Amino acid sequence: MLVNYLSKEIQEISFVVKILHWNILIKIVLHQDF
Repeated sequence: MLVNYLSKEIQEISFVVKILHWNILIKIVLHQDF
């Protein structure tokens, strides 16, 4: 049970991290002048 809970938490955290990562990348790209 605890392991299930932890793995679920880890998945949610990694999901948030991915969103933040893409958000930052997009901002960097948008702020560059090509």
